[in-house]
Amino acid sequence: MEKLYEWPEHIYNTLTKDTFGYTVTPYSIALEGWRRGLSLTFHYTKQTKSKALFTLSDGKKSHKFRASRGDLVSAEALRICVDKFKTKEYLQIANVPTPKGEQFHEDVQDETIVQYAKDTGYPLVIKPLDGTGGHGVVTNINNEKDFIEALQYIREELKFKDVLVEESFKGEDYRVYVVGNNVVGVTKRIAPNVIGDGKSTIKELIRQKNQEKKDTLLYKSSLIKIDRELANFLTTQDLTIDSVIEAGKRVFVKSKNNVTAGGDPIDAMDELSDYAKEVAVNAAKAIPNLPQAGVDVMINHETGDVTVLELNSQANIRLNLFPMEGKGRDVPKAIIDYYFPNTKQNLTSPLYYDYGDMWKKLKKEGAKNIPISDHPEGQLLSKRYIVRKNMRYMNYGKWLVNLAEKHQVYGYVKHLANDSTSIIAVGTEANLKTFYEAIKQPKEDRFIVGNIEVKSRKSPVLNKFYIDNIELDISLEEGYHPVILKQRNNKKKRTNKTKAKVKVSKKRAKKESVDYEEEYKKVVNSTSWKITQPLRKLVKKIKK
Repeated sequence: MEKLYEWPEHIYNTLTKDTFGYTVTPYSIALEGWRRGLSLTFHYTKQTKSKALFTLSDGKKSHKFRASRGDLVSAEALRICVDKFKTKEYLQIANVPTPKGEQFHEDVQDETIVQYAKDTGYPLVIKPLDGTGGHGVVTNINNEKDFIEALQYIREELKFKDVLVEESFKGEDYRVYVVGNNVVGVTKRIAPNVIGDGKSTIKELIRQKNQEKKDTLLYKSSLIKIDRELANFLTTQDLTIDSVIEAGKRVFVKSKNNVTAGGDPIDAMDELSDYAKEVAVNAAKAIPNLPQAGVDVMINHETGDVTVLELNSQANIRLNLFPMEGKGRDVPKAIIDYYFPNTKQNLTSPLYYDYGDMWKKLKKEGAKNIPISDHPEGQLLSKRYIVRKNMRYMNYGKWLVNLAEKHQVYGYVKHLANDSTSIIAVGTEANLKTFYEAIKQPKEDRFIVGNIEVKSRKSPVLNKFYIDNIELDISLEEGYHPVILKQRNNKKKRTNKTKAKVKVSKKRAKKESVDYEEEYKKVVNSTSWKITQPLRKLVKKIKK
């Protein structure tokens, strides 16, 4: 499929399995500050890793963040934003357009709420008073029967007893991210859809789109499900999953604008009018001490009317950073600019920190704070050195790790299948020069190499130096050493008679060991092993 988006590569290229999804919010903000030279420390809490607590400091002042929310957001602002009706009251006082509505607490009977809905008139929206992430929100309710079902769903099934009922506003749904007096990201959330190519069926287009979401890893859990709801919705358009859609035509396959249910986040920064952006900024200002927030607005483009639904003081910024269509907006930059205005963005940094490793350490008992080593100063360069020599089973990687630490170089070493070794190195020009000279002319004779090919590199690396395939680096001594390997799958099926004869436990069968001489013979017959044999004998004599 044609790629319809453009994402900030200085963030996306550093993402790992530990930072995809909602965790991208704390990771990317902390990464932005760390790359600017701020000291970064993560703190232990009982929260999930997507709501990690961390501190950034420039040595003179420090700011603490919970996911996207910085400490300039007051506790009062947090309490107001959690309470949707109180938020509505503050918006009304500040003359910010917001739908009229009423709150109903647990002690209010369903009949009273239904009567209020009847007196107010449809269409209506009903939602949990303190829900988050759109959970439990039911929109476009057009009659009493649907309203009663929605009310019972929220109160009985979801267990949200306190609800808010408000007028429905006809328009499109947007998440506007505000920092200070500026709108720094706008995302329109649209229902699950596919775009025709003139030859593929809707079913095939859905599979293609789901595969694209899986490939990005950011939306692998937000796939379009082919179910009865989808089939029924297509029927209303005189379509089926086997219908072929003309090229360029967008077809919606479900009605709800929910990203987690397969909907799409679309960048709409350039689509919003100045008036709509002003309304979003004023909404954030209406809440005391709320310098940053995700503002949910509805916009009727036919009339130009704008209304604010709610505010989120700890909004996830994944949608703004990585929309499925359009340009990703660098919200982390805007947040760090606001909290540390004297720092400059470092887009050229090829380093990132290991969020997964940090999180494992943080969850260990007794680990209260995990500081990340400061980002090195100066302009960093990235190089790849290809050593045209088999350096396996000689502790070459271990030697390089110590060498890299000495010369303040980051990256990794990897033993390649073609009897070569790849060394990825990041550092200042001066540090890379001394590191390279040490590789070319090592003091240890066994590490002397001939041809070294030097290449440039763009992909970022972790802020450490490590051995990628350490199992190929462990030194082998003279003599025979059997290697324990997992037994290969036998293609021939065993008969019941054969199975009866083999009486071993499942655990033992999985780990059945075999003597493997080939690997050892390959090593001892290699040129490098033969050349270094006199040196190894001398070392043994000295030890004796």
